Amino acid sequence: EERSAELPNGIDTVRFKPLGGGLRNDVPRILFTGAWLKQKGIFTLLEALGMLESRGVRFEASIAGSSYLYTTGDFQQWQIDSDRHVREAASKVKSVRIVDPTPYDQMTDLYRSCDIYAFPSIWDEPFGLGIIEAMSCGLPVVGCTVGAVPEIVAHGETGLLVPPEDAAAMAGALERLIGDEGERRRMGASGRRRAEENFNLAKHASGLIKIYETLMEAAP
Repeated sequence: EERSAELPNGIDTVRFKPLGGGLRNDVPRILFTGAWLKQKGIFTLLEALGMLESRGVRFEASIAGSSYLYTTGDFQQWQIDSDRHVREAASKVKSVRIVDPTPYDQMTDLYRSCDIYAFPSIWDEPFGLGIIEAMSCGLPVVGCTVGAVPEIVAHGETGLLVPPEDAAAMAGALERLIGDEGERRRMGASGRRRAEENFNLAKHASGLIKIYETLMEAAP
């Protein structure tokens, strides 16, 4: 343990910043970004969104990403199957739309166009870069209690955490934020502060330099 160092990832919080102003949309919009893999919890999220729609909750949901984010050019059968299954599940929820894969330099606009960020991953995520990008843009996060997610999302402060693969719990957390603009604003502002204080690129670079300096001092 004494030979280990913890250094969180960092992002450009000057680039990833809130749009400012009031409510982004007349109807709150939920955003998912990432690979269309079961491990990312996308099917749990789509099930939760279906529950909300069946209750008459008004919302919009943007599903960004693809099954082909991690590819060498030769598509695998699992990628083809995953793409089909996600599109089929999404087509059953009228409030959901598929967003074409977004170039990284346009991701800020995508975050800013939404009001809530969903990170439904069910495996032990070592970090979750999308979380801090969304928080830095002022979005409250609904995530799962897996991996490092609870270290990033402060439950009740910057977002809400639910058990993994629990569509009902995720639907409940999303409905809470959909129905409370004040809480969305409060958590979004708190998430922005947390991103600036803990996950900005300058702090990451400074921490990395200190690690190198410590190693150099210890070298014979």
